[in-house]
Amino acid sequence: KLIPDLTRTFTKGGSAIVLALMGWGAWSLIWGQVIGSIATTLALWIAQPWKPGVAWDIHLGRRMLSYGLQIIGIELLAVFWTTADYTIIGKLLGKTDLALYRQAFLVADMLIISMCWVTGRVLFPSYAKISNDNAALQRGILLTIRYISLVTMPLSFGLAAIALPFTAVVYGDQWLAMTPALQLLALRAGISTLSFNSGHAFKAIGRPDVVTKQMIVKLGILIPTVLISVRFGFVGVAVGQVIVAIISVLIDFGTVMYLIRIPARTIWEQIQPSLFSAALMGGLVWLVVDWLDVAPILILIGGITLGVAAYVASLWLFQRPLVVESARSVMQLLRPERVVPADR
Repeated sequence: KLIPDLTRTFTKGGSAIVLALMGWGAWSLIWGQVIGSIATTLALWIAQPWKPGVAWDIHLGRRMLSYGLQIIGIELLAVFWTTADYTIIGKLLGKTDLALYRQAFLVADMLIISMCWVTGRVLFPSYAKISNDNAALQRGILLTIRYISLVTMPLSFGLAAIALPFTAVVYGDQWLAMTPALQLLALRAGISTLSFNSGHAFKAIGRPDVVTKQMIVKLGILIPTVLISVRFGFVGVAVGQVIVAIISVLIDFGTVMYLIRIPARTIWEQIQPSLFSAALMGGLVWLVVDWLDVAPILILIGGITLGVAAYVASLWLFQRPLVVESARSVMQLLRPERVVPADR
């Protein structure tokens, strides 16, 4: 899976740049997408040499069509989910507030949630493989929650703590008004990642209808929340987003508990170590950043360095077995052991 994904990235970007230098203008972006898709398809066939054959199964076709239509429905609902706040802020508050809010939202998503989109490409087929073994699926979901939270929790609390020097250095003083929203949306992004990939598990067990129902309920919560919180400006909307994220995670985990039969205590045990250590680290970094009175770039570098050291130290002091186990898991991924046949 890695080879086709890298092929898509480099081919699409490289061809778009070359065509742009040749004077193709906006068409360079369009043809870059096309060339990237062709290269990805070829790379997929090289990595997994399967070729489609001519066959028709009416029963299977109906099942796949029904499943596919539900996935399309989920994607359509996701469009409303990801644009409702932008639309309301733009309509009621204007372009300036929309620009500040949207940039804060994109930064938080890019630095925190983007890794969930990447892992989701692998998790769905992985969950599908073990969908008939509920015990294995439970272990897979719990491991996903544990390792994603180990990465996204410190990113979430860390970004919230260094939001002011980060904005000043990366965007300049004219964007400082977005700092409070960035802090809140960083927390919202971290919270969202805890159950972000639960939908892949529901789709893997053949229940995309569950995701659709969840999206409808969440939209019913999001839109009224934004309409109420927008009265307090775009920072008020960011507060509302944190509340919606907490409710959404509770809905997701409640569904996981019901369908996959994972106890709430077991889920909490996966989250608690990273949440505790990240909150401790974030509080320490925020105090130091607020206390320092030097150039923003020095505050940013110092805050990041302190954050990494504090988070690792906290995990090592309070969750040493987890650190050791996680390190071993990573080493096994990087250096897998060869399986030698018994007859050799």
